[in-house]
Amino acid sequence: MADAAYAVLTRDARKCTGNLFIDDEVLSDEGVADLSGYSPAGFDGDLALDIFVDPA
Repeated sequence: MADAAYAVLTRDARKCTGNLFIDDEVLSDEGVADLSGYSPAGFDGDLALDIFVDPA
């Protein structure tokens, strides 16, 4: 997600260096509440998890 990457890359590096980020969490921190625009066309469920992310 380019929007999440842009949000991270424009943050103050002195305050966010050494962190790992999850796209939807970054967008949430930026005030994005509706993630439906990031779902594949016609997909009504949750976003897919990365294989490295624990679903819990």
